[in-house]
Amino acid sequence: MKKKIILFSLIIVGLIASFFITVFTIKSVNIKTQALSIDQTLGVWWWNDEINEEYLKFAKKNGVDEIYYCNTSFDAKTEDFIKKANKLNIKVYALWGEKEWCNDRTNFDVLMQKYFDFNQNNVAKFSGVHLDIEPHQFNDFKENRNDYLLKFVEFAYTTKESYSEVEFHYDIPFWFEDEVQHLETTKKVYEHIVDCSSKVVVMSYRDTAEKIYSVAKDEIEYANKMGKQISVSVNMTSTEGDNVSFMEENKVILNAELKKLSNVIKSDFGVCIHHIKTWYNLPHGIKVLGL
Repeated sequence: MKKKIILFSLIIVGLIASFFITVFTIKSVNIKTQALSIDQTLGVWWWNDEINEEYLKFAKKNGVDEIYYCNTSFDAKTEDFIKKANKLNIKVYALWGEKEWCNDRTNFDVLMQKYFDFNQNNVAKFSGVHLDIEPHQFNDFKENRNDYLLKFVEFAYTTKESYSEVEFHYDIPFWFEDEVQHLETTKKVYEHIVDCSSKVVVMSYRDTAEKIYSVAKDEIEYANKMGKQISVSVNMTSTEGDNVSFMEENKVILNAELKKLSNVIKSDFGVCIHHIKTWYNLPHGIKVLGL
């Protein structure tokens, strides 16, 4: 009798386990095929020009509007990538950034000439330039903070004056709140950069909608006041702590938090994701029983 009870219990346990495995599998597949859907312009950093077709499909599926493409070769491969992205209604911006340009912009101006030549000689063109110049990466930034921030601001003003026909984006951390004087105007660094750019992307690297808005609130308000485009951004991986990226979470949570931004931010903004490869490889997550 005991053997029958044990056997019956094992059968019941097996059926329950089978049921939940089936639920997990179905829900996992559903999540894997789900895509990010938000109302805002969605940009993505694309640091590795070796990755191509599969990532482009992923970008299109998730509603990407802009790719920031790190490429300085300006060759046939570059044009081919832009063509493929444009066919998917995705704009491609040249992504560059060297902190040394704060001290010497010579190499930047050389790149800009290549940029103009490429756009003039090819049907598929870059839509603009996306700059990730980080003066805070200098080893002596703490000791010479004001000098480096002023140099960065001066670089932005000179760039705007030299290439007024180009759409420039700038990445900035959310803490560029130091006041610096350019010519006779004293403003916070982020205000100067907003003034000099077509779009500013705030590196608001946090893992909830509320925290993302909290660190980028001032920049958003100023950009809207000046009639400039601004995006908040999220990171997929980081070594700086749990709340700085979504590496401890998954695509389900990422998508939910990015959708929630519309309820948290009551003004115009876009969204950017850093970066395509780590976003693509972020775990999908699993929903069980509709939760």
